[in-house]
Amino acid sequence: MMQWLYGSRKKMAEKISIIREKLQAAAVTELPVLISAYGADERAGVRAEIARAEKRILSYEKEKTRTEALKRYEKEYAAYAHICGIDEVGRGPLAGPVVAGAVILPKDCDILYINDSKKLSEKKREELYDVIMEKAVAVGLGYSTPERIDEINILQATYEAMREAIGKLPVTPGFIERRSNHTAGLHTSGSYHQRGRKEYLHRRCKHCCEGDEGPADG
Repeated sequence: MMQWLYGSRKKMAEKISIIREKLQAAAVTELPVLISAYGADERAGVRAEIARAEKRILSYEKEKTRTEALKRYEKEYAAYAHICGIDEVGRGPLAGPVVAGAVILPKDCDILYINDSKKLSEKKREELYDVIMEKAVAVGLGYSTPERIDEINILQATYEAMREAIGKLPVTPGFIERRSNHTAGLHTSGSYHQRGRKEYLHRRCKHCCEGDEGPADG
């Protein structure tokens, strides 16, 4: 009798471990079906695993809402065929180069966890790099050396790196989005629009975009 009880408990423990493996291995979109399948199981171990799965779903939905909110300007200026995001790294340090990256993502982009690189772990940055490079419509990189920075100053070197990044894109963006308070100096074909830290500013490039039929100056 005792041997039978021991075997039954062992079998039950293994079953809980199997449920745990299924829930942990499942994609978030698959979890509701599994939660429904095991929802009537009253064992504490199963309830704990279901609670973790439900927490994963809530976290996933929260991230979907956050990343969807990042698309507000893409939706506002959806008339443009290609919207390019651009930013630089290396302006803050006292030494070293400045590098600019320009990326055009598809309009139906569904990449989650995109964020300021400083808010991401190294592992997550590496994971997102692979996803972005796979899904992006176009990617361009520009580079200014420390010597060039000393020659023309950091701001102009940054613009130079940005122009190089944009020039390497295989398609021409009609709209460029950048987190910055500076617009002068970055002249490209098509409209140039800038998202400031406190408000969204949109202006035409006075040298290259005269006659462009983009949104009115603001």
